[in-house]
Amino acid sequence: MNLTEEQHEVAHSNENTKVNACSGSGKSSVLLAYANLKQHIGSVLYLAYNKVIQEEIAKKAKLRGINMTVLTTHSLAHRELTNMGYKITLGFFTYGIFKEVCQVRFGLRKEGLYALFKKTENILNLWSCLGFNMNELLDRHQVFGNERDCINFVFQEMCNFRLPVSHDFYLKMFSRMNVQLGYDYVLVDEAQDQVFASLHFVSNQNNTIKIFIGDENQSIYSFRFATNALNNPLLDEY
Repeated sequence: MNLTEEQHEVAHSNENTKVNACSGSGKSSVLLAYANLKQHIGSVLYLAYNKVIQEEIAKKAKLRGINMTVLTTHSLAHRELTNMGYKITLGFFTYGIFKEVCQVRFGLRKEGLYALFKKTENILNLWSCLGFNMNELLDRHQVFGNERDCINFVFQEMCNFRLPVSHDFYLKMFSRMNVQLGYDYVLVDEAQDQVFASLHFVSNQNNTIKIFIGDENQSIYSFRFATNALNNPLLDEY
């Protein structure tokens, strides 16, 4: 492809780079051009935001003869955790499951049980998507005593994959392990919509050049706390 001056600068970068580019500026094309140049030097991992984009990029890379691995952050985390021997049960943590595992164990009264379930659900969602640890979240939400013990119990059961977990939960679990993937180059497309866990495990890769590219004005996953992820402090040095 013919590159503009700005695109050429990104495609030939040899250092960690963060790019905030507008819609229609050829972000994915620039990453493909980058991968085409770097594939002869080292291994390349392209992280797409979702499965549809993953399949589209993989098809384009094959047609252009670009040798690289194309995954989503979730499929990468799932693959690595499975290779470590973890058996992940995907699913919703429902009120029925909460009632079954917590009511008798913690002597919870029927009154207020559903409200505690919703509080637990909210805190688990925040933990999955943000950079806080569980105790920080429980302190911030002023959860103490029996309720705190209950939420911590559910959290630990999920950490050991004995209860169903969401995609974002196991992604955060993977991020906390600081696994070194061994790629020479990691390219992150649609970086504005990445949650903390994705930014964390990519930015912590040693001896790896990272390219984050996105458009902060196109963030569509704010319900996952991904609004303006390009401005996350984890990427301040880029």
